[in-house]
Amino acid sequence: MARILLAEDDKYLRAVVAQMLTDGGHSVTEAADGKVAVSVYRPEVFDLILMDLIMPEKEGMESITELKRKFPAVKIIAMTSGGQFAVKSEYLRMAKAIGASDVLKKPFSPEILISMVARVLDSSPVKPEGTV
Repeated sequence: MARILLAEDDKYLRAVVAQMLTDGGHSVTEAADGKVAVSVYRPEVFDLILMDLIMPEKEGMESITELKRKFPAVKIIAMTSGGQFAVKSEYLRMAKAIGASDVLKKPFSPEILISMVARVLDSSPVKPEGTV
């Protein structure tokens, strides 16, 4: 069982994803935006963050950057449906470039989510490019 921080501004989607994770055996703490997620995240409390990229207050990209600066080993799965002005794959590519452990396109099935969570949790901490 992992302790997961779920940052998603859409309360209905947040409830659905939280239920998927709970059904998968995980403990979930919900955050309505990146600002809240950054303020509550502590490595000794959470094993993983599931971060929406497009949110009010503090978007996912900004939140990922701040979290990776403060906690370089943090494991983050970035997710998006693409937003009004961006192509889904471009947002996800940028999230990987700034340190997301993996990326997830919305919509997704419970099986894909639980599989990705397991894979990211089983991986070693993300190392900066150029390190051994």
